[in-house]
Amino acid sequence: MNGSQYVRLSRKKRSVMGSVQLWLGDGHILVVRSMRFTEEYRRFQLGDIQAVVATETPQLIWLEVGLFACSALSFLFMIEVEAAAARIFFGLIGAILAGTAVYDFARGQRCRCRLLTEVSAEVLEPVTRVSDYERLLRKLEPAIAGVQGTLNVDAGSLPLYAQLAPGVPLAPNNESAGSATAAGRLVPYLFYIVILANAAAYALGYLGRYSEGFGLALSFWFGEIVLGAMLVLRPRRFGLKGPMLGLVYLTTALIALDAVSTLVQLGDLFRRIADAGRTGARTPTIWDIEWMMTAGKVAIAWRSLAGVVGLLALWLGRDRVASADGEAPPSQPPL
Repeated sequence: MNGSQYVRLSRKKRSVMGSVQLWLGDGHILVVRSMRFTEEYRRFQLGDIQAVVATETPQLIWLEVGLFACSALSFLFMIEVEAAAARIFFGLIGAILAGTAVYDFARGQRCRCRLLTEVSAEVLEPVTRVSDYERLLRKLEPAIAGVQGTLNVDAGSLPLYAQLAPGVPLAPNNESAGSATAAGRLVPYLFYIVILANAAAYALGYLGRYSEGFGLALSFWFGEIVLGAMLVLRPRRFGLKGPMLGLVYLTTALIALDAVSTLVQLGDLFRRIADAGRTGARTPTIWDIEWMMTAGKVAIAWRSLAGVVGLLALWLGRDRVASADGEAPPSQPPL
């Protein structure tokens, strides 16, 4: 396709059957569908477009959580196995799964985009996220304005909208409005519950002198990192703002400092074990090293405090976590 005549509107969406991509031509939008050995073209004149709308689709949280869980299991297997090749294999699998989950989450809210004309509603398959929709409008609005003046994004005013594209239309920059879905508002609660669970695991390991506690702490620690990164990267999606957002930032910073402390403890413990092996002395454990026990008690204390304070703050502020206008969106747009 000649780049001087067409401007790319979307990335290429690939599937088992082929790929689909959107291009902006001279006075029209071109939908190119490649099916291995053939290509199909559909043109939509800019003057015939009545609206380009997007409706939210369910966020596949179960998929992201499943990927993170499988990634955590892979890293646990990497720690348990002894063969170097097996460690590399499980480490790569864990990194790929975690990276896939992070990438899927970072792309933002899923949506379905439709191009509406007077008698049809074409699903724009490559536009699968709100961020894709916003990029599409930034390129498409000036072109349509040059032909018909404005691009209508309030599809609720169209007579056939309810039949052609049911759902609540999204305005551009919808994510910045500060709205949070019902499922998204539960993520901060889960974050602080995991922190409390990790405090219990640390107590089991440091104070109860059960080595199994450290294995549990490693799993919960992984969950803390994942949930903390989600909340810090996209706080408004989860209804976080003001003092609650500051508390999440502080908690995440403490988790990062605890990670550094854990690495230092492991390094010192391995050094002491190596020295004991060379000198024939008794192999030390973490319970024999006073400063490590102190660090563990500090970790238990701040996690317990942060978990209780975080859950209490979320509970007291629950009525203030709402959509941009303070009300739930209507199930059907006005006709």
